[in-house]
Amino acid sequence: MYRESIAGLALAATLAEIQPALTPRQEEAIWRVFNAAVQAAVADAPLMSHISVQTPPPSSVGGGGYAAVTSVTSELYVPAGAEDGGKIDIEERAVGKSTAAPQEGGAPFDDSHIAFPVYRLVDDEWTLLLKDPTVVVRNELGVSEKIQLDYLRVRLKDIGAQAGATQPKQARAMRQHRA
Repeated sequence: MYRESIAGLALAATLAEIQPALTPRQEEAIWRVFNAAVQAAVADAPLMSHISVQTPPPSSVGGGGYAAVTSVTSELYVPAGAEDGGKIDIEERAVGKSTAAPQEGGAPFDDSHIAFPVYRLVDDEWTLLLKDPTVVVRNELGVSEKIQLDYLRVRLKDIGAQAGATQPKQARAMRQHRA
């Protein structure tokens, strides 16, 4: 469960780099220590902490009223029966190029052609891209802090999905390859 967190992904990448030097037993021992440490950190978190995200109303495209999200993000939304293009991230699809590439003259990202929020469903996991959200974190003492972000990507696992409603990408690819 914790291996999909940012810290877990960082540890997995580090272990992959030193993989030939580790035995499977050593790697499993490292993961056990990681799981125990994260579980202890989560157990120490105050029970009364609260995190909320507030977003502005859906954005308009081209100044002509509010547009349907699907009309703008048709290439972002991936139906269950289609391949989604592999490793391309939502932000890369939104602008048609890698966001890791340096931008001309340090100009800010132009998102005027995108209606927010952007969303997609792949393998029973929703990905939402929110623009200009305000994250409010309140601790058990009632002290809160507001953080204004430019963008926030949220990944949600659809636990209410029926088994097989959306098939994993590999299963679809194998079935299409056989046909």
